[in-house]
Amino acid sequence: MGRTAALSSAIRPYGPRRLLGQAFTVRVPAGDNLMFHKAMDMAQPGDVFVIDAFGCEERSILGR
Repeated sequence: MGRTAALSSAIRPYGPRRLLGQAFTVRVPAGDNLMFHKAMDMAQPGDVFVIDAFGCEERSILGR
């Protein structure tokens, strides 16, 4: 998609589920998810991604 935003950052988890696992922290520039894709290659089963996009609220880093 040419690194354009696909979802609003207002998207929130659906339902009452909680996550439990080792935090895998990722810091990315607003609108650039390259380091997140690298983190997906490095993560272990059970890791929970915590992404810092410098407070950008205009776009999400990843979604479906």
